[in-house]
Amino acid sequence: MALTAESIRDDIIGALGNRTDLTEEYLYRQIHLAQLRVSRLKRWEALRFTFTVNPTFNTDPENDALISLTGQTPNFTLRSEIRMIETVALLDSTLARTSEEDGVRKLKKITTRAHWERLIEQRGRTELDEPTHYLFSEYDAQIEVHPRPDRGYQYRVRGYKLPTIVTESGKGNALDLPNMEDAIFACSMYRIFLRLKNREGYLLNKNEYDTLSLEITKSDDDQGEMEQVAITAGGDNLGSGDSWANPFHRGSTHIGSQVE
Repeated sequence: MALTAESIRDDIIGALGNRTDLTEEYLYRQIHLAQLRVSRLKRWEALRFTFTVNPTFNTDPENDALISLTGQTPNFTLRSEIRMIETVALLDSTLARTSEEDGVRKLKKITTRAHWERLIEQRGRTELDEPTHYLFSEYDAQIEVHPRPDRGYQYRVRGYKLPTIVTESGKGNALDLPNMEDAIFACSMYRIFLRLKNREGYLLNKNEYDTLSLEITKSDDDQGEMEQVAITAGGDNLGSGDSWANPFHRGSTHIGSQVE
């Protein structure tokens, strides 16, 4: 059973010698930022979501190409609530067997707006057909598909959400990542010691967090089922030479290298 934010807060205060110069708002914000950091270490089953979407088809090509993620379970109202979309698939009993399931066809993922525009220009902006590609909006909780649907389709969306924001008003709620309280505690502590300019406390807890992070990331393969596709100048050929076309390419971020 996951500990509550309040219990983590109490442990932090105790480890700091019951000092009273840190506000409750500050302490819960550090717990939230620590849980957020831990959530990015791997794809947590506790944060995974799957739902089906039946967008209204009203023969308006521009609107029919948009899949809203609001009104679902979980209900996303902001893009910042979603860490990543893992797969988008068409659900249609008339589809041939093209994946591990009958009647399921996964769409190929485009990762940037620039490559999305290239795809549309190559295939035709007004093309109406069965969707084959999708783009997850950088700003809105919605997905755009192409070609624009020629009829109504049902979609299955799988992905990972970010943890619920930790606040003092919700201090009695369990954290979203069960059994990760030690990593969340260590991350909270090294961030706080950094602010307090306590080098010894910072290094002790930073080393503890880094050790736990390695244990977490090595705990499973964590490959997932992301699919990405490169759009080349000659057509929509699959490619892996560009970083944006590689589903396992990661940027140059380092655990604990940035302090919010």
